[in-house]
Amino acid sequence: MKKQLTQVDHNLIESLIHYMFIKDQNGEPNALKCVECWFKKSAKIDRDIREHFHQHVEKAIEGYYNHWMQSPIGCVGLMILVDQFPRNIYRDSIDMFAGEEVALAIVNQSHDWQSVLSPVHQLFLPGLILTHIEDLESQKQCVQHYLKIEPRLPIAFHGFRSIFVKHFEVIQTFGHFPHRNDLLRRQSTAEEIEFMHGSSCRFDLMTRIDPATGKMMFGRDPNTLWLLFHSELKAWQQFGYLMNDGKQALLSHQISQEKEEEYRTLFGQLDVDGSGDLDMQELIILLESSGKRYSIEKIQDLITHLGKVNQSGSMGIGFQKFVEIMEMDLGEACLSPTIGEFFSMFDQDNDGQITSDEFYSCVNTINPKITNLEMKSMFQYADFDDNGLISRDEFYRLVIKLHRNDKD
Repeated sequence: MKKQLTQVDHNLIESLIHYMFIKDQNGEPNALKCVECWFKKSAKIDRDIREHFHQHVEKAIEGYYNHWMQSPIGCVGLMILVDQFPRNIYRDSIDMFAGEEVALAIVNQSHDWQSVLSPVHQLFLPGLILTHIEDLESQKQCVQHYLKIEPRLPIAFHGFRSIFVKHFEVIQTFGHFPHRNDLLRRQSTAEEIEFMHGSSCRFDLMTRIDPATGKMMFGRDPNTLWLLFHSELKAWQQFGYLMNDGKQALLSHQISQEKEEEYRTLFGQLDVDGSGDLDMQELIILLESSGKRYSIEKIQDLITHLGKVNQSGSMGIGFQKFVEIMEMDLGEACLSPTIGEFFSMFDQDNDGQITSDEFYSCVNTINPKITNLEMKSMFQYADFDDNGLISRDEFYRLVIKLHRNDKD
């Protein structure tokens, strides 16, 4: 007997749609707030979704809500659970794609989406599902679908034309999305590596609307990038202390939600393959970004001492142990770098100013995931007089600005 939608199902579907399709005071979809919710890639939004919907995402992926496909609006709710929310809950891990099978089943339903769904809902169904598929025919269908609904879409949502077209062009060029290569254990070609240094088609980065032009942009804002970069330096320092025979008892810590969000974002940057653990290769990248080299045996000893066996049978340092390491109080054993020492990391020739080449070299060594366009925005953010150089005084101003913004 076919399972029917209950009132409980309808209530959950309504809450999902209310959460994702944010409306203004006139009851119309608010493009700025919707895009922020959908694509900002905020640790705070991820946590909120995880707290409220995690159990429903797991059930939907396992097929328990497949009866929602009987209804077009139920399909929208199910799409949110299997296509959108996994990207929040399982950020930077392969589990982001765990709902793909159910998502494809939704698209293959015989509903007439254009007759029964609003144009904004049709961005999600079938639009976003199709644009996430690494298949050229699906990308063509997505673009064709969008062009049909664009005349009825609020103008504020017309930026989706470029997003869908760019997805199509990337699949047309490479046959898949290069930014997924690490997560899916695919080797990147030289062309793909060069492509990923740009931000124009980096769909794994946050999407924001440029207030000056109204266009959608891929990439994190420079203040966020500088704070992330500073956090990576702390991670390098904490692990470096342990690698240099630092004796420290690791204890469980109660941390604030804000601090957990910060650590999850940082962990996602360091966990290159999205396995949920920091393995040997990932620790090598972190530890050797300072220019120091450590023996494989020494790094393996650290992982053996602090890590655990993961699902693949290998050893790695998980998130909870990572938090313990980051929360170590090193006291005077390892003081935080002074602003001058921080500046010297970039000023490689010690001439008292940082060139763009010096800056790009340093950032790319420590975090290759930061794209060239993002590095450009970081550099410009610190170049207060816009002369193409960052002086020591400008760097001091930057640190003060970052400290003030981090407190706000």
